[in-house]
Amino acid sequence: HVETQILSDKYGNHIYLGERDCSLQRRNQKLIEESPPIWLSDFGREELKKATIKIAESSNYINAGTVEFLADNDENFYFLEMNTRLQVEHTVTEMRYGIDLVKEQIKVALGNSLEDFKTEARGHSIEFRINAEDPTNNFMPTPGTITEYREPMGNGVRVDGWVKTGTSISHFYDNLISKLVVWGVSREEAISKGKRCLDEYIIGGIPTTISLLSDVISTKEFKESQIHVKFLEENFKIKDVSEDEIFTDRPSKVNISLNDNDSPSLAPQRPKKIGMDLTGNIRNPGIIKADMQGTIMDTMTKKGKKVKKGDSLFVLEAMKMENVVTAPIGGVIKEFNIKKGQPVNKGDISLNDNDSPSLAPQRPKKIGMDLTGNIRNPGIIKADMQGTIMDTMTKKGKKVKKGDSLFVLEAMKMENVVTAPIGGVIKEFNIKKGQPVNKGDILVEIG
Repeated sequence: HVETQILSDKYGNHIYLGERDCSLQRRNQKLIEESPPIWLSDFGREELKKATIKIAESSNYINAGTVEFLADNDENFYFLEMNTRLQVEHTVTEMRYGIDLVKEQIKVALGNSLEDFKTEARGHSIEFRINAEDPTNNFMPTPGTITEYREPMGNGVRVDGWVKTGTSISHFYDNLISKLVVWGVSREEAISKGKRCLDEYIIGGIPTTISLLSDVISTKEFKESQIHVKFLEENFKIKDVSEDEIFTDRPSKVNISLNDNDSPSLAPQRPKKIGMDLTGNIRNPGIIKADMQGTIMDTMTKKGKKVKKGDSLFVLEAMKMENVVTAPIGGVIKEFNIKKGQPVNKGDISLNDNDSPSLAPQRPKKIGMDLTGNIRNPGIIKADMQGTIMDTMTKKGKKVKKGDSLFVLEAMKMENVVTAPIGGVIKEFNIKKGQPVNKGDILVEIG
């Protein structure tokens, strides 16, 4: 994944500001960006420059802009999109060219000319996105309070961030904590500086991507620029670590290993846990505690009611996603300490079943999608937010059981496997791969 930076004014001047490699990704979202891409030949650079300038000229473009491409091993380039704005990773270009793109963008908007604009690329720069995410748990968002915060420093080091010790990471907003950008005379120097800075970066209280990024740039593949957009999925096995390791006051290393013999499925997998700890503990598996801050959006049961394992209990909204929490065991609801619209904090006990077999965590039935339709039509699945259909696993007329995978929806920068809320036959299947959907669209009907 390679992109180019351009700056254009209303007088027809177009300034080409090089390329950025953005191939290290998870769920199609970038984690590391660098400039220049060392795998790119002089011929490839010239081809990208020609394509970028052609797009800007033919559209009479005015502004800072980014043009994105996919590339194969033979340097054939495939246009993806043009972002008519600055990207998160514009700082990589700023460090390499020694300019302030925000300032230049404003000057262009004021009508200034770029005719006499002069700049020259120098050295190598790399950006690392420091996110409040848990790489050991499918990169799930990790809202909470930062108990300790200390940024790395030094020549050629830049941190664009907003937090400090005591800052609360909310579930209402994007979980990007900061951008760590380093510059070196050579790529080797930039990697070495990045490694030092990541090891010195202290964020306590919540899991982050810091340790994962440090381990990734230490691999032979990264050092030799053999990274591609599926590198993490195909090469890294993310191992589980204990909760004590995850929620330490200082960042712990993410345990990862490179294994060429592993062949994991590239289809999006449903996260094991979002927002709620469904297992309580070994002695009390029926106790459900909030694992993060959120809001109760709906309830489907009450105190004294008998439930079976897998029955829907309530809907929790956390980190901009609604999640249906199901019963981890069967039994009678002894406590039900929640109601619709109620905010909950990490550690709150929401309900308690009176049976106590040892059970594994249950996965949420819904991420971003309304799987229940309504009481009269539980088989109707509507889009609960705007998104894109990434894959389909069934078709009209096919018989499905409750829990069968139906399709994959990308929404809020996450890919989610949507499953059948009931068993039956697919009466309507109004979606196909690549199709955009809007909130309220009827996607599937099971009868």
